[in-house]
Amino acid sequence: MPAGRAQRLPLSDGPVKVLYGMAYLMTRDHSLAEDLVQEAFLLAWRVSSCRAQGSFKAWLVRILVNQAINQRRKKRVIETEFFEEKSMFSEPNLGEDLVLQEDERKRIFLALEGFPLEQR
Repeated sequence: MPAGRAQRLPLSDGPVKVLYGMAYLMTRDHSLAEDLVQEAFLLAWRVSSCRAQGSFKAWLVRILVNQAINQRRKKRVIETEFFEEKSMFSEPNLGEDLVLQEDERKRIFLALEGFPLEQR
């Protein structure tokens, strides 16, 4: 292998293929799926002494799912921080917001009026 190039996961191997398929279904992104599988194997290797009895494949799948959940949480926190930072610099316009909320409330009320009483 040339220097400076990362080795790719062998995606045709049994457990790797299954884990990659699951990771891709969760992320819909090939590179993120590969990263999740790699992180799952690294974590499994690091904590292998803590592994309880049971199916090795099920254990790896659980690690992969937990890695995906953690990745989503981190992404959500970063996005939330960005929006909070953005809102700190924007000027509040409460009057316009109240008018828009009232208008939306009226439209919803009128739409509900069209339904029979049993469906409201």
